Amino acid sequence: MTNALVFVVPQPPVSEISDAIQGDRRFIAETAATIRNILAGIDNAAVYITAGREFKILHDQLSKHDRHDRKRIGWVRAFLEPEGKFGVDRRTAERYIKIFEAFGQVGAIVPTCKLPQALRALDLLATLKLSPTVLARYLLDEQIGPNTTAIAIRKLGITLGCIEPTTKKPEEPAAVRRLASMTLKERRRCLAGAKAHEILEACDATAHAELEERGLQAAELKKRATRLRFLPAPDRHAVGGSR
Repeated sequence: MTNALVFVVPQPPVSEISDAIQGDRRFIAETAATIRNILAGIDNAAVYITAGREFKILHDQLSKHDRHDRKRIGWVRAFLEPEGKFGVDRRTAERYIKIFEAFGQVGAIVPTCKLPQALRALDLLATLKLSPTVLARYLLDEQIGPNTTAIAIRKLGITLGCIEPTTKKPEEPAAVRRLASMTLKERRRCLAGAKAHEILEACDATAHAELEERGLQAAELKKRATRLRFLPAPDRHAVGGSR
């Protein structure tokens, strides 16, 4: 038997509950029943849009004027109330609202069954904020359809400039990872018999640049030493005569 963590929302005596709070609870219970029936639908896109409309109405009804407003239950607390058995959590409900705001009028142009049926794909499509005309063209041309994935929507968003492409961080060479896992003594033993190109390959970008800089400095010092070695020897007689 496992112990479940239960959150209990403290309730004031019934005599102290305002008519607005009691009205909110009735409205929450009615909306929860409606949404549970909506979620049993077959057309996923239509389900998300319709549920989003009901959640938006509930959100607007429960919104507080400020954080100290005691006359309303509030949107967040609605999901903690005993009446708030919506079948989804608050985050999902907010995604439904976003989908409704983006596609609430699509049904008047094309059937909602042509929209992506996966929640993640439809939610990402909503972030592109396509106009109804542009969206209808993509749907009618079947560039977007019921089976379109979130990956395909992301690629479309990148092409349209609506989504910033993610830059993949270059992977460190295997030799760098091996050195990073070694102790200082093991590193010294490993590098003692290594050749110059092997040491450079085992360095990360910062260390590689530093070693190259030091190599250039060493080369410059070597050139100066060579030039000094081939300079003519000083004339001792001239030096003695100047005394």
